[in-house]
Amino acid sequence: MIIARTLVAAGLMLVSVVVAAHFILSPFYQDIMDIDRMWFVLNWFMAVAAVIALIVNYHRFKATGGDSGDGPVDRQYLRISVALFASLTLVIWFFWNWFDDLTVASGSQSDTRLVMWAFIDPLFVLVTGATGLHVWRFGRST
Repeated sequence: MIIARTLVAAGLMLVSVVVAAHFILSPFYQDIMDIDRMWFVLNWFMAVAAVIALIVNYHRFKATGGDSGDGPVDRQYLRISVALFASLTLVIWFFWNWFDDLTVASGSQSDTRLVMWAFIDPLFVLVTGATGLHVWRFGRST
């Protein structure tokens, strides 16, 4: 089980770093590489990572008794709640935008949907990176 958690953590952090690098650096190599094709491939990995982050953060939330409403509102509760709701927001935005991207002709996604990617990608990096780091550090105890 420890090996599986380590692999999940490494996978989340790796996808997070790749998405961050591609998001930031893609303007420099857009003339020599098909950026849309690269995003098409990355989105499949992002979909899996976003769902894993949501599941991990939901289990963290349940483990602290956050769903009962009886526990104290302390720093840990707030941190885990923010992680859960950021993960949920990420999953909703990502799949809403990605399914539209998959169903329209290449290069014809609306301006609204294109702007949404500018919010989704950084949120993805933050959520999956932080979740991966948590699983890496504390995977044995949660």
